[in-house]
Amino acid sequence: MKKIIVLIIVAIIIIGGGIWIFKESSNNVNQQSNNYETRSLADCNYLGDSWELLEKEEISLKFCYKKEWGNAEVQEMTGPNRTGSMFRIGFSSENYPIINYSTPDYRNLSAGDIPKQAIDWDALDFNKDALELARLLPFGIENAVAKKLNVNGKNVLKTNRDYPDHLSGERFTPVDYFMPNVKINGSGYNLHIMSMLEQESDTDTLVKSLTF
Repeated sequence: MKKIIVLIIVAIIIIGGGIWIFKESSNNVNQQSNNYETRSLADCNYLGDSWELLEKEEISLKFCYKKEWGNAEVQEMTGPNRTGSMFRIGFSSENYPIINYSTPDYRNLSAGDIPKQAIDWDALDFNKDALELARLLPFGIENAVAKKLNVNGKNVLKTNRDYPDHLSGERFTPVDYFMPNVKINGSGYNLHIMSMLEQESDTDTLVKSLTF
């Protein structure tokens, strides 16, 4: 009987210790997960030395970009046939993503007063299917692949296309990211980022790092 009692006590100690270890392990996993999820999206240190944070006094928009793209500059796009405002963030190298943000009333009017936009922003309803939203693109929709994403609480439509230039016949494979109604410097803008296929992975990283 004494041996049985001793065995029961030992079993209770082992089971209790196991439960304590399991709880501690779970707490550690949860803390690691929370630390990862709550990492500032504008913090580029975790991406390595080849990435840098774009942080300029004139705009509240921040994101991570590759150092090899060169210096970043913000420029307002002007012209006689434009209404509204569009700004472009460009880099000094020749191979980099194009980042535009425009006011909702922005239009680029060509001959015949046909408004040219990257997409029909007014019809960009994220309650619809992604492929249905891809039909809002002005061209290249026959080979378009689309995804709906969420970045920092904002809806994003990502599209991949493959189409020939109507003059040269050269094929284009752009990757586009459309993010409507974001706040930059306290005002509402439509954000459009475009890169070529070979830059897709780096541009995905840029988009995931966006803060406003």
